[in-house]
Amino acid sequence: YIGLAAATSMYFFFPIIINTFIMHRIYNGINGGKIFNGFIKILVAAVSSGICTYLVFIFLGEEQNLIIRTGVSGVVGVLLYSVLVVYVVKVREAIGLKEKVDRRIWS
Repeated sequence: YIGLAAATSMYFFFPIIINTFIMHRIYNGINGGKIFNGFIKILVAAVSSGICTYLVFIFLGEEQNLIIRTGVSGVVGVLLYSVLVVYVVKVREAIGLKEKVDRRIWS
C-alpha cells in the first residue's frame, strides 16, 4: 500500500510543479520562491504532525478501541499541525486566517 500512496502523491505533485513553471513563463509575475518557500514550510509541518500522529496512535496500544485511538491521534495531529503552521514555521496565509478568527471571536 505504500507504493500506491507514493504514486498518488507524485500524481498530484508533478502537475503542480509543471503548472507553476508554465504560469511563471506566461504571466511573468508569479514569485516561485515564495511559493516554494510556503510549500517547504507546509511540508515540514505536515511531516512532523504525521509522525506525531502515528506515534500517538502506536502509543495508545492495542488494548484501546480502534475508534478512540484514531480519534485521539487525529485530534493531536490536527492541533499540532495548526500550531506548527501558525507559530513555528509561520505560514502567512495561516497567520492571516488566525487573525481573522481572533477578530471575530474577541470583538
